[in-house]
Amino acid sequence: MATCNPGIAPSVSLRPAQQDDIEALAALLVQLYASEAPGMLRGSLAGQQGLLRYILEADEAVELRNRYVACDKFGTVVATAGLRWFSDESLGAMPPGTVEAAVAKLGAINTLFFCAAMVRSALIPETLLPTDSVYIYSVVVDENVRGQGIGAAMMLGVEDLARQQGAQAALLRVLVDNQDARAFYVRLGYTIIDRSPRWLDWLTFPSELMCKDL
Repeated sequence: MATCNPGIAPSVSLRPAQQDDIEALAALLVQLYASEAPGMLRGSLAGQQGLLRYILEADEAVELRNRYVACDKFGTVVATAGLRWFSDESLGAMPPGTVEAAVAKLGAINTLFFCAAMVRSALIPETLLPTDSVYIYSVVVDENVRGQGIGAAMMLGVEDLARQQGAQAALLRVLVDNQDARAFYVRLGYTIIDRSPRWLDWLTFPSELMCKDL
């Protein structure tokens, strides 16, 4: 794995994600699903990571574009976050063959739960971005190193990168039930500016849109 260059904190560095990071990214994204949408991914841990690895590899140009990783002093990937600009394509579309890969890695029943959750996620309204804003997504820190300031350091790093590229505000979504994540973003200066429609609460994952001036 390529070594990170020092950048955003004494114990953490930030760099663009690379192909060699896919294995680590798959493991981190499994943790993200477990915390944000429990039950969406079921089956063996190896199968879950295998499915996420398939998705990352099948659509590498999209999945790794504007995705960053935070590394510890040994160069190990310990966190990740993605950026989406107004000109980028929408998030959430699965690459061809995802269902077949899910069946092979998770089994038919677990694939049904996964597909149902993907449909629920698709009902969340698309976040429309002004030309001077950036959307931050897929923020996750390895559960083994949480509570050490890595998440805050990474967020400040990606915000700085966005600012250097002309962004004047950062937007992100947090699930209504994820109070720890909301509190984390509030500490970083984000405020709630919108919420997913309440009449969709029983169909999808209720979420709040948060914003921070950069």
